[in-house]
Amino acid sequence: MSSVLRIGIYYDGNYLSSVSNYYFFQHFFKARINIEGLNDFILYKVAELEKSSLQYCKITDAHYFRVRLNAANAKELNKLYPDRVIDDMLMQE
Repeated sequence: MSSVLRIGIYYDGNYLSSVSNYYFFQHFFKARINIEGLNDFILYKVAELEKSSLQYCKITDAHYFRVRLNAANAKELNKLYPDRVIDDMLMQE
């Protein structure tokens, strides 16, 4: 295979947050999910399943979504800033 395999990822924010909180608060590692490591794992698995070289697999788009809260609830629960931090991490990757 010589053409680039473009990969889009859609992260379910509620699920990702729950899993990350589990590993941070309850698991013996006491660490958050590493987005870079998760992306690397996805690239590796896609290359393996598609029988392609890793060099031809590229994440071209990644989105994080959560249930939308109204502005008052988001402010009360302090949910706007943490969501933007995750968006920034995805854009950086």
